[in-house]
Amino acid sequence: MQQYTSTVMNRYKNFNNDTLEYDLDVLNLTSWIKNVLIEHISEVTSETDLLQLHTIISGPDIKRVQEKVYESFDTTEFRVQINKFYNIYIEPLLDHHEYMVQRLPNLRIVIPNQKDMHQKLQFHQGIWVGNGTGVRTVWMPVTKTQNTNSMYVLDLDDSRRITQQTITDKLDYESFEKLALKCAKPVNLSPGQCHLFNQEIIHGNVNNIENVTRISVDMRILLKGQPMGKKYPGGYFRELSESHLPEKCNKTYDHVITYAGWNSNLTRNIPLHIQRNSIKPYCVKNNITITENVMEHDTLDWCPNIDEFIQPGLEAIIMLSIYALPEDIVDRRRIYNTAINNKTEVHFANEELILSTKEDIEKIERIRNFS
Repeated sequence: MQQYTSTVMNRYKNFNNDTLEYDLDVLNLTSWIKNVLIEHISEVTSETDLLQLHTIISGPDIKRVQEKVYESFDTTEFRVQINKFYNIYIEPLLDHHEYMVQRLPNLRIVIPNQKDMHQKLQFHQGIWVGNGTGVRTVWMPVTKTQNTNSMYVLDLDDSRRITQQTITDKLDYESFEKLALKCAKPVNLSPGQCHLFNQEIIHGNVNNIENVTRISVDMRILLKGQPMGKKYPGGYFRELSESHLPEKCNKTYDHVITYAGWNSNLTRNIPLHIQRNSIKPYCVKNNITITENVMEHDTLDWCPNIDEFIQPGLEAIIMLSIYALPEDIVDRRRIYNTAINNKTEVHFANEELILSTKEDIEKIERIRNFS
């Protein structure tokens, strides 16, 4: 493993523009993704060279391809494989630090002249897109990366200098990118290698003029007790022990309500209709029919209305997230106990968690207190 020398290397040990090599017998994303495309995209066959994917799939169809791959990522089979990679290769780099992993990795497909299709990834640093400094990124090529079709990165010192200048001078994007390009270098790797970096590192894409497609996957981990930014444990990140997908509800409910409010750090600025629209896909996925939509009174941060709603006979109440619960642990435990005593399940749509036992309480609190 190549180590980047820096005065602050220990802060981002092993994740400061470092290259990690791994065995494709443990995780072969090239094979995985190609098999998915063969199954779902008629234009792709066993003879297809993924570097030439752009010759058979046009730019507007890239999203169709990505959707099928994302569906394959959201399976137990994929989780088992990716967990094995984390256990073997990432865990030893963390000095026994507890961590969570990104629930659904990101897939990037960079076709030649992607700028013409408005698909060029802008230069940025991770903090600007909601990643806290406790997050680490694993960037993994699925196809060989070659200069302009690859990701470009800056070193940490240049990234910090340009970030500060951008903020101080309120630079427009063009001026910021020009500064970044003076220091940026491509990450040229092959399958079996991955690039490890932290959220202060500026990175992005230039226009791909190599006439080959680049496919890559980026995954993130969150170290326990470190800043998460806007990427919450339980939703964006999952526990590594969750090797199987949450089971769908197999129950038929007669009395179920949704509950929304503005009484936590997460929800206080999320409008009511957006909360309900975010809950709806969970209900559809689990074949849950809603009896009524209710809400909490704004500014009453202890959430008194929920005690009125959770009464014997109510089978389930569905909330946006475990982070929609009150910030005060005393108030949260009041709600937990009310639900359990009245035999009312509390469903958290974002995390796909269900509270029905005391063990569920401890899991929710462990996740909430992770970062």
